[in-house]
Amino acid sequence: MFKKMKIGNRIVFLTVLSTSIILLALILYVNWHSAENQQKTGHENAQNLAFRYANELDAEIEVALDAARALAHTGEAVWTIEPNARRVFLEKQLQTFLERNPQFFGVSMCWEPNALDNADKRYVNKPGYDETGRFIPHLYRNNSNLSREPLVDYEKPGSGDYYLLPKNSGKETVINPYYYPVNGKEVLMITLSVPIFNNNKVVGVSTVDIALESMQEITNRVHPYETGHLVVLSNNGTIVSHQDKNLTGKNFLELEPELNQKFGIDKIITSGSAINFEANNVHTGEISEHYFVPIKLGNSTQYWSVATIIPDAKIMASVYSLQRQIIVYSLIALMLLFSISVLIARSISRLIKSAIDETEKLIKAAAAGNLSARSSTRGIHFEFHPLLNGFNETLDAVVNPLNTAADYIDRIAKGELPPKITDQYQGEFNLLKENINDLIENLTVFTNDIKTVYEYHSKGEIDVVFDKSKFKGIYLEMTESVTNLVSYHITAILEMLDLLKNYAEGDLSKELKVFPGKQIIATERVNMLRKNILDLINEMTATTKIQAAGDFEAFADESKFSGAYKEVIAGYNKGMEMPALPGKQIIATERINLLRNNILSLIADANRLAEAAVAGKLATRADATKHLGDFKKIIEGVNNTLDAVIKPINVTAHYLERIAVGDIPPVITEKYAGGFPLEI
Repeated sequence: MFKKMKIGNRIVFLTVLSTSIILLALILYVNWHSAENQQKTGHENAQNLAFRYANELDAEIEVALDAARALAHTGEAVWTIEPNARRVFLEKQLQTFLERNPQFFGVSMCWEPNALDNADKRYVNKPGYDETGRFIPHLYRNNSNLSREPLVDYEKPGSGDYYLLPKNSGKETVINPYYYPVNGKEVLMITLSVPIFNNNKVVGVSTVDIALESMQEITNRVHPYETGHLVVLSNNGTIVSHQDKNLTGKNFLELEPELNQKFGIDKIITSGSAINFEANNVHTGEISEHYFVPIKLGNSTQYWSVATIIPDAKIMASVYSLQRQIIVYSLIALMLLFSISVLIARSISRLIKSAIDETEKLIKAAAAGNLSARSSTRGIHFEFHPLLNGFNETLDAVVNPLNTAADYIDRIAKGELPPKITDQYQGEFNLLKENINDLIENLTVFTNDIKTVYEYHSKGEIDVVFDKSKFKGIYLEMTESVTNLVSYHITAILEMLDLLKNYAEGDLSKELKVFPGKQIIATERVNMLRKNILDLINEMTATTKIQAAGDFEAFADESKFSGAYKEVIAGYNKGMEMPALPGKQIIATERINLLRNNILSLIADANRLAEAAVAGKLATRADATKHLGDFKKIIEGVNNTLDAVIKPINVTAHYLERIAVGDIPPVITEKYAGGFPLEI
């Protein structure tokens, strides 16, 4: 039935069905998720409230404990006071403390026998004392006044726990709530006890009494989720505070034994643990969430607990409201969607039919081999244009012969020569196949000829060229270009080789012709070779002529050359020296070279003296220490000769200078030989 439905009806059916499923899933998910989140949020809020008010109650108790600690510290400080003044001092401290702290009902101290001043006998049965005479004052509020009386039952277990427990344990203690008459009215109270130490020994206890009305005020004003309430429980399960005042002072564990048995509430309280659970509220009959949060009482090992109790219906109220709204809105949306779907389906059916008609025309044209036929988008809704255009583009792209042609052209473009196409095609496709096969044939022949020419050239047959008769058109141009390129380079190389052959045979008369473009580098390198060889020959020829003329100090200038050419010149110069004779004959070589060097040194000094004399530097002398043997005597003789000639000249010049300025010197008496008999 569904297969025979029209597209429009299918759209309506599927749209309504899918939307219904989605809405149902959404409703279920929202119900579950919102319920889970709301319940989680409710749990967190209730637990946070429980912790918050537990901290608030703990702060009140901690203030009272701080007060009791302060009293204990006061008792521990009396040892600096005279024993006879200690009782008066402490009573005054207790009175002042109670006057300044109106939130406390009473304070007291209970000292061990003779622990305070060792004077208990002095106070036996006196006002404010009992038959023991111990310091046991209890100050409390009586209407607007303060009253004082001795403590009672302090040594009796149970009623005397306010004293016995901290005394025996040495730790702070909070006495479980009890009723105490105040102005004719029973008031629920607790007592906070702190031990007094002397040398690490308990010598007494200080206490602070608190009425629990302040905790009741907190319980009365706190109503989580409107109908929820708080319950404060002491260490033994006594209800310290409850919204129903009639339950205050009663034992919670006895009122709800089933809860205690099921969840171990007594152990939860005494161990200082936290717990939450769902159970019936015995007072309202509602399913409620119960949260128990511990309060640690000072430095003691005791715990109280704050229970927050909230009806589940209140926690989930917003969830139920949201669920009802979602169901109503979903039904309305479903009805609107159904109506809109019917209208849309009819409109879409018409649009789809026009697109289908155009597509059928295209299919018939393609089946007839009319590949140029394409769908027209005229009169078709614009949203179906991409569909028809897609058919047109697909027809262009997926035709098998065209795909084959594109693949072959791509492979050829990447340098691969595939085998010829052997598939059978009709009409224009077959012509395309033949053209591609011709292309493959021409490229194959051209590639094979290139390989053949290369193989011949690599064997030295450099005159082998392409067979141009095999090619036409652009392939003929390609073969001619490759042939001309190879021929050009071969001609240039042969020309350079011929010229180098002439250089090797000693004919340096010609230079290499200038090649165009970057080939000029070859011209420059070959001509540089020719120039270096000519410069080497010219330098050696010139040096040889100079030495042949008698200048045996002349050598070729090595600085004009570099590399191997410089090594050649250095070797040439070495060869101009007297060669070293073999064996002991080397002595002759050494003596001749030494004689040559001494003569050259003697000539050099003579030239320097002559140049100095011409320049008027008559004081210049040769360094005789640089010479040996008779060569040294020659230099010393030259120096002495200059001294004998120049000294009379210097004396004469000095006398003439004095006479020129009007100074007549004495007669020269020094004797000079030869042509220097001075008479002035």
